[in-house]
Amino acid sequence: MSYNSLRPIEAKTQSILLCANDDIHHAQKAGLSWASSPIMCLSAATENAYDAIILYIRGSLPAMAATMIELCVALKSNHYTSSIPLIAICFSISRLIVEQLAEAGVDFVVFKNDQERKGHSKTLEAFINELKDENRPERILSRLCPYLHYTPINDDKELITCKAYANWLVLGPRRLQDLCQTARHPNCPYYQSPRLPQ
Repeated sequence: MSYNSLRPIEAKTQSILLCANDDIHHAQKAGLSWASSPIMCLSAATENAYDAIILYIRGSLPAMAATMIELCVALKSNHYTSSIPLIAICFSISRLIVEQLAEAGVDFVVFKNDQERKGHSKTLEAFINELKDENRPERILSRLCPYLHYTPINDDKELITCKAYANWLVLGPRRLQDLCQTARHPNCPYYQSPRLPQ
Protein backbone atom coordinates (compact mmCIF):
# COMPACT_ATOMS: atom_id res chain seq x y z
CA MET A 1 0.00 0.00 0.00
CA SER A 2 1.46 3.35 -1.02
CA TYR A 3 0.81 6.76 0.42
CA ASN A 4 -1.63 7.54 -2.40
CA SER A 5 -3.89 4.70 -1.31
CA LEU A 6 -4.33 6.44 2.05
CA ARG A 7 -5.65 9.64 0.49
CA PRO A 8 -9.29 10.32 -0.40
CA ILE A 9 -9.85 9.57 -4.09
CA GLU A 10 -11.41 12.99 -4.67
CA ALA A 11 -8.43 14.86 -3.23
CA LYS A 12 -6.67 16.89 -5.95
CA THR A 13 -4.32 19.02 -3.90
CA GLN A 14 -2.68 18.19 -0.64
CA SER A 15 -2.77 20.13 2.57
CA ILE A 16 0.47 19.34 4.39
CA LEU A 17 1.57 20.27 7.90
CA LEU A 18 5.32 20.37 8.48
CA CYS A 19 6.61 20.16 12.06
CA ALA A 20 10.21 21.38 12.12
CA ASN A 21 11.80 24.02 14.30
CA ASP A 22 14.07 25.47 11.63
CA ASP A 23 12.52 25.00 8.20
CA ILE A 24 10.03 27.85 8.03
CA HIS A 25 11.54 29.31 4.84
CA HIS A 26 11.14 26.04 2.96
CA ALA A 27 7.61 25.61 4.31
CA GLN A 28 6.62 29.10 3.22
CA LYS A 29 8.19 28.64 -0.21
CA ALA A 30 6.36 25.36 -0.70
CA GLY A 31 3.07 26.78 0.56
CA LEU A 32 2.91 24.40 3.50
CA SER A 33 1.53 24.93 6.96
CA TRP A 34 4.38 25.06 9.45
CA ALA A 35 4.64 24.33 13.16
CA SER A 36 7.82 25.09 15.08
CA SER A 37 7.12 22.79 18.04
CA PRO A 38 5.19 19.61 18.87
CA ILE A 39 2.63 21.61 20.85
CA MET A 40 1.98 23.92 17.89
CA CYS A 41 1.77 20.90 15.57
CA LEU A 42 -0.79 19.13 17.75
CA SER A 43 -2.84 22.31 18.01
CA ALA A 44 -2.78 22.93 14.26
CA ALA A 45 -3.59 19.30 13.44
CA THR A 46 -6.69 19.31 15.64
CA GLU A 47 -7.94 22.65 14.31
CA ASN A 48 -7.50 22.02 10.58
CA ALA A 49 -7.82 19.14 8.15
CA TYR A 50 -4.56 17.88 6.63
CA ASP A 51 -3.78 15.18 4.09
CA ALA A 52 -0.43 14.46 5.72
CA ILE A 53 1.80 15.53 8.60
CA ILE A 54 5.58 15.53 8.13
CA LEU A 55 7.83 15.47 11.19
CA TYR A 56 11.57 16.14 11.26
CA ILE A 57 13.39 13.77 13.65
CA ARG A 58 16.86 15.04 14.49
CA GLY A 59 19.64 13.14 16.22
CA SER A 60 20.17 9.42 16.64
CA LEU A 61 19.53 9.22 20.38
CA PRO A 62 16.02 8.35 21.62
CA ALA A 63 16.24 11.16 24.18
CA MET A 64 16.66 13.70 21.38
CA ALA A 65 13.61 12.33 19.55
CA ALA A 66 11.46 11.84 22.65
CA THR A 67 9.22 14.89 22.19
CA MET A 68 8.52 14.00 18.56
CA ILE A 69 7.74 10.40 19.53
CA GLU A 70 5.30 11.70 22.15
CA LEU A 71 3.73 13.91 19.47
CA CYS A 72 3.24 10.89 17.19
CA VAL A 73 1.53 8.97 20.00
CA ALA A 74 -0.73 11.95 20.71
CA LEU A 75 -1.65 12.39 17.03
CA LYS A 76 -2.46 8.73 16.56
CA SER A 77 -4.45 8.64 19.81
CA ASN A 78 -6.57 11.67 18.98
CA HIS A 79 -9.93 11.06 17.32
CA TYR A 80 -9.49 14.07 15.01
CA THR A 81 -5.98 13.24 13.82
CA SER A 82 -5.58 9.45 14.06
CA SER A 83 -6.33 8.87 10.37
CA ILE A 84 -3.88 11.49 9.05
CA PRO A 85 -0.77 9.80 7.58
CA LEU A 86 2.35 10.59 9.61
CA ILE A 87 5.67 10.77 7.78
CA ALA A 88 8.88 10.96 9.82
CA ILE A 89 11.98 12.29 8.08
CA CYS A 90 15.00 11.16 10.10
CA PHE A 91 18.40 12.77 9.63
CA SER A 92 20.31 9.83 11.06
CA ILE A 93 19.68 6.08 11.11
CA SER A 94 18.76 4.54 14.46
CA ARG A 95 16.98 1.24 14.90
CA LEU A 96 15.83 2.31 18.37
CA ILE A 97 14.12 5.40 17.01
CA VAL A 98 12.49 3.51 14.14
CA GLU A 99 11.17 0.96 16.67
CA GLN A 100 9.64 3.77 18.72
CA LEU A 101 8.16 5.40 15.61
CA ALA A 102 6.59 2.08 14.65
CA GLU A 103 5.12 1.66 18.13
CA ALA A 104 3.76 5.21 17.96
CA GLY A 105 1.90 4.40 14.75
CA VAL A 106 3.95 6.42 12.24
CA ASP A 107 2.99 5.43 8.71
CA PHE A 108 6.22 6.14 6.85
CA VAL A 109 9.89 6.75 7.71
CA VAL A 110 12.47 8.28 5.37
CA PHE A 111 16.17 8.84 6.00
CA LYS A 112 17.78 12.00 4.67
CA ASN A 113 20.86 14.05 5.47
CA ASP A 114 20.92 17.79 6.09
CA GLN A 115 22.34 18.46 2.63
CA GLU A 116 19.34 16.76 1.05
CA ARG A 117 17.00 18.80 3.24
CA LYS A 118 18.59 22.10 2.28
CA GLY A 119 18.67 21.20 -1.39
CA HIS A 120 15.13 19.92 -1.93
CA SER A 121 14.88 19.20 -5.65
CA LYS A 122 11.29 18.07 -5.24
CA THR A 123 8.37 19.59 -3.44
CA LEU A 124 7.33 17.77 -0.31
CA GLU A 125 4.04 17.05 -2.03
CA ALA A 126 5.86 15.21 -4.82
CA PHE A 127 8.08 13.55 -2.24
CA ILE A 128 5.23 12.02 -0.24
CA ASN A 129 3.47 10.87 -3.41
CA GLU A 130 6.49 8.64 -4.09
CA LEU A 131 6.40 6.91 -0.69
CA LYS A 132 6.16 3.13 -0.96
CA ASP A 133 5.88 0.07 1.25
CA GLU A 134 9.66 0.13 1.59
CA ASN A 135 9.21 3.26 3.70
CA ARG A 136 6.96 1.52 6.22
CA PRO A 137 8.64 1.31 9.66
CA GLU A 138 8.28 -2.47 9.81
CA ARG A 139 9.95 -2.85 6.42
CA ILE A 140 12.81 -0.59 7.48
CA LEU A 141 13.27 -2.58 10.69
CA SER A 142 13.60 -5.75 8.64
CA ARG A 143 16.62 -4.19 6.92
CA LEU A 144 18.33 -3.02 10.12
CA CYS A 145 20.26 -5.62 12.08
CA PRO A 146 18.52 -6.42 15.40
CA TYR A 147 21.93 -6.74 17.08
CA LEU A 148 22.76 -3.04 16.72
CA HIS A 149 23.52 -1.75 20.21
CA TYR A 150 23.58 1.94 21.09
CA THR A 151 25.44 3.43 24.05
CA PRO A 152 25.16 7.21 24.63
CA ILE A 153 28.48 9.04 24.94
CA ASN A 154 27.04 12.48 25.59
CA ASP A 155 23.87 14.40 24.78
CA ASP A 156 24.25 14.10 21.01
CA LYS A 157 26.71 11.28 20.36
CA GLU A 158 26.62 7.52 20.78
CA LEU A 159 28.76 4.44 20.37
CA ILE A 160 27.32 1.71 18.16
CA THR A 161 28.50 -1.83 18.84
CA CYS A 162 27.58 -5.33 17.71
CA LYS A 163 25.54 -7.13 20.34
CA ALA A 164 26.05 -10.39 18.43
CA TYR A 165 29.75 -10.05 19.25
CA ALA A 166 29.16 -9.32 22.95
CA ASN A 167 29.37 -5.57 22.24
CA TRP A 168 33.14 -5.88 21.78
CA LEU A 169 33.01 -4.84 18.12
CA VAL A 170 32.60 -1.10 17.51
CA LEU A 171 30.73 -0.49 14.27
CA GLY A 172 32.09 2.27 12.05
CA PRO A 173 30.24 4.19 9.32
CA ARG A 174 31.51 1.95 6.50
CA ARG A 175 30.39 -1.33 8.07
CA LEU A 176 27.05 0.18 9.11
CA GLN A 177 26.39 1.47 5.62
CA ASP A 178 27.60 -1.63 3.78
CA LEU A 179 26.16 -4.35 6.01
CA CYS A 180 24.54 -3.68 9.38
CA GLN A 181 21.97 -1.17 8.11
CA THR A 182 21.08 -3.11 4.96
CA ALA A 183 19.05 -6.16 4.00
CA ARG A 184 22.37 -8.03 3.71
CA HIS A 185 22.93 -8.12 7.48
CA PRO A 186 21.82 -11.80 7.78
CA ASN A 187 24.98 -12.68 5.83
CA CYS A 188 27.16 -11.40 8.67
CA PRO A 189 28.99 -14.24 10.48
CA TYR A 190 28.27 -12.61 13.85
CA TYR A 191 24.55 -12.53 13.02
CA GLN A 192 24.64 -16.21 12.05
CA SER A 193 26.53 -17.28 15.18
CA PRO A 194 25.88 -14.64 17.84
CA ARG A 195 27.99 -14.42 20.99
CA LEU A 196 25.65 -12.46 23.20
CA PRO A 197 26.96 -10.54 26.23
CA GLN A 198 26.70 -12.44 29.50
